[in-house]
Amino acid sequence: MGMTPTDLPGLVREMLACEGAEAQDPRSMMMAAERVFEKLRAYLSQRVGRDGFRTILVRALNLAKSRFPYLGAVRVEADGTLEGLSEAGLGDRQEPGNETGPEEAAEGAIDLISHFVGLLVAFIGGDLTLRILRTIWSTLPSNDEAGNASHPGEMPGREQEAT
Repeated sequence: MGMTPTDLPGLVREMLACEGAEAQDPRSMMMAAERVFEKLRAYLSQRVGRDGFRTILVRALNLAKSRFPYLGAVRVEADGTLEGLSEAGLGDRQEPGNETGPEEAAEGAIDLISHFVGLLVAFIGGDLTLRILRTIWSTLPSNDEAGNASHPGEMPGREQEAT
């Protein structure tokens, strides 16, 4: 069974962890989100072209803005780079009326990445999407593990932290 939408938040958190995000530090989450998009851009632009990557990212950003208005200050450059994510989310470049706290900003970044990955799943399927993500981040769960998560956001094969 392939990846489903309920797998996305957990998978995105795994991707962010691979990029050094600390769960309790919104600033590190935002910086890691920028690195995630840079790696996705570098890999996918070679396969779908710069415009193809940019189109998917613009759509994901528009979807995420509906829930996280602060993302209105973020822009996608012509080459597909994402500009202003950490600045917009952490108060350095927020638009009036769209102020947000650091925790909400980190959730917005997770939502943006989830929309991007969700669009990939819609276009090319869950198995191929997960294969691509595992090419970039080799420690992500396998296709079978991601497809057999028993709870949304839980990735089998990963020990749950003791609370």
